[in-house]
Amino acid sequence: MKCSDSFLVGRVIPNAPLTWRPELEKKLDSWDSQGNLASAILELDRAGFDLLPCTSNWSTVRASGAMLKFCKERIDATHLKGLMTAPWAKSIPEELPKLKEGIRVFAEAKRKYYPEAK
Repeated sequence: MKCSDSFLVGRVIPNAPLTWRPELEKKLDSWDSQGNLASAILELDRAGFDLLPCTSNWSTVRASGAMLKFCKERIDATHLKGLMTAPWAKSIPEELPKLKEGIRVFAEAKRKYYPEAK
């Protein structure tokens, strides 16, 4: 399985293979580990599973746009049952800006990549 451009932090990696890398299973603090997520989503899609991918602004504000672009370009629309965001912030006043940021960047990405969705 190849992809023409990787969604990882906006880097372009021509013909980058998307394959599961066990060494990244416990290294969830880096964007490299997201290649495992991408390969898993593609394998599930290819196997005919319905999908409801989730993104977050926890590590970067670019994640929502990257995930929605990836899904729009790579996932069979009949398998895509929706999209979610999980800001991963506490529900306390000090975290409100992070929660609002998560909502804002997800809404912007949804309007950009899925303008047909209401």
